[in-house]
Amino acid sequence: MVHPASRQPASELNQIQRALHAGAVLAEFVSSDEPTSPRFILLLHPIAPPEFLAEHVNSICWIERYAVAQNPSTPAHVLNKLAVDVNRLVRAVALEKLQTL
Repeated sequence: MVHPASRQPASELNQIQRALHAGAVLAEFVSSDEPTSPRFILLLHPIAPPEFLAEHVNSICWIERYAVAQNPSTPAHVLNKLAVDVNRLVRAVALEKLQTL
């Protein structure tokens, strides 16, 4: 069955919706005040919600900011903040991503 508005099969839309829900569930699971390995992995994963990525733009851990900059789901306004980050690796990745938008 094809959804009339998007012309994508209904099964593809269901998969997208499940992935978005999974990202939100995982974001809640890894929410803590201290950096953790699961949170780092989610920050790198494309299903991470953009809001979750934006929340970690000011992380005290540079590797988390680097993960946010690397994530393909990171919004442009977040990349703009990371483009002036104090860490040169974070800056470099953010600037590179901004050039490809």
